[in-house]
Amino acid sequence: MARETITVQSYPDDYIINETIKEYEAFGWELLNNQRCQEYEGQTQGLDGSSTKHYSTFNKLTFSREKASPWYSRIVPMEAEYRSLVSEKPERPQNKHKMSTLTFYILGVIALVIGIAFAIWISPILLVAAVGGALCLVYAICRTVIGKKRTNAYRFELADWKKNQGVRAEKLLKYAERIVNGIE
Repeated sequence: MARETITVQSYPDDYIINETIKEYEAFGWELLNNQRCQEYEGQTQGLDGSSTKHYSTFNKLTFSREKASPWYSRIVPMEAEYRSLVSEKPERPQNKHKMSTLTFYILGVIALVIGIAFAIWISPILLVAAVGGALCLVYAICRTVIGKKRTNAYRFELADWKKNQGVRAEKLLKYAERIVNGIE
């Protein structure tokens, strides 16, 4: 009998892995293997000369299903439509900055306080530290506002997707599961 096999990478979180398995099983796939993997991403050098290796961890899920199954010809187009709908789901915006916004708030406040204190008691030239601190605070505030706007836009897009494509995708998933289990 002819079988087809597929391998899927999943984030190494038990909930996500279990949901991925349930999703594939709804379309007639059987889990053959669940393997935790680490992938070497590179190495960074510290200021003290030390080096740190960076790895990416993920689970590799291998599925298989029988092409001669009576439901196969009905399931394949449904799965393709489901995957198309799910691929349109908006992704959560990622923070691309290496330093957190909180760090800029802390640095800004410290530099501002120290700069003003030293400028008043010691030297007006140290007012530069106060200006630097103020700039750090302004930058941190801007990052916070932009981050909130991105998050709100993502939530709006996700709610819209769930209302439209998400409902259709969920119906396809449940209907496919019923077909595979012989209920339909």
